[in-house]
Amino acid sequence: MDGRGTLGACSKKAINLWTASMVVWIFVIVYQVIVGLIALMVCYGGSMLLCAVWNIVVTIIMMSNIGKFKRNPPIMVSFSSNQKVTTIIFIFINLFLGGVLGVVGNILELVAIEYTLNHSREIYAECGLMPR
Repeated sequence: MDGRGTLGACSKKAINLWTASMVVWIFVIVYQVIVGLIALMVCYGGSMLLCAVWNIVVTIIMMSNIGKFKRNPPIMVSFSSNQKVTTIIFIFINLFLGGVLGVVGNILELVAIEYTLNHSREIYAECGLMPR
């Protein structure tokens, strides 16, 4: 952020990527709830609904994080660094379980992570900070 409290171009793009990832997860949740409710009639819908609950919790946390990113963009860098391995693990979990939409959500999240990490110097500089 500059002295006027506005976000720089790199910070804005990174936040937009994180927001797009969150929107994809909202679509995944809606799909999981609809299919889960329908599948309850054939006995395996409960697991789909549990996945939906998990994704709701994670998406609420992501909404909170995006708010923090807007107030303090450099925290995106440490968050992204910490989130990268987890996201890659969940790509494989979704592939194994057949969660194609989850893979799409994870890949978009990985794009946000990579953009943030690749532009960390610019994000810090936009805030008048030196990168760590």
